[in-house]
Amino acid sequence: MTLLVIETGFAALSVALIDGGEVVAEHHEVVGRGHAEKLMPSIAGLLTGRAPPLAILVDAGPGSYTGLRVGIAAARALGLAWQVDVTATTSTALLAAGAFGRNPALTAVIAVLDAGRGQVYAETIAADWSSDDAVRVLAPADLAARLPRDAMLTGSGAVLVRAFGKFAAVAGDYPRAADARWLPAARRQADPTPRYLDPTAVPAPQPELPVPTPA
Repeated sequence: MTLLVIETGFAALSVALIDGGEVVAEHHEVVGRGHAEKLMPSIAGLLTGRAPPLAILVDAGPGSYTGLRVGIAAARALGLAWQVDVTATTSTALLAAGAFGRNPALTAVIAVLDAGRGQVYAETIAADWSSDDAVRVLAPADLAARLPRDAMLTGSGAVLVRAFGKFAAVAGDYPRAADARWLPAARRQADPTPRYLDPTAVPAPQPELPVPTPA
């Protein structure tokens, strides 16, 4: 079953088509901003000469408010247009999946992403995915104080935490759509609703985006 994966919660614009655990096509680009303008053309590029996917998976956060809204709005619009299911994962799970997929010997990883305003999003995830799916927002120094000395970090926030402790790290900066091939099924079934961890955030109306037509 072909799966379209959309990730727009951070500085990278990342989309991929996955079929049976294999990456069929991928576009991963660090754009900073401008996800709304570039997302649909990127998806259309993946679909050139291909049939629409049979399901859609989107990163629901935590992450940038604007980025998450763009990705989720696109996933919902495409799901309606193609009459396929839309489910969600989290940014930390997607990041951890990449770390485990590229480093099979890892037993656990701390997925850490820069949340801005001097904070990070963090989740401890075991290789058997037996964690509690609890993402926390902490100052880097506070997270470092809570971690064991042998903690293994990954993500754009790792460098901020490592300033307060000599923790090891594995490669990985932003969540990558193609890494969803390593996600367990249980981490692909969330509702596609933005996962805001800032209780003061007020979601803005979701943008309307054009639906690409497969060639």
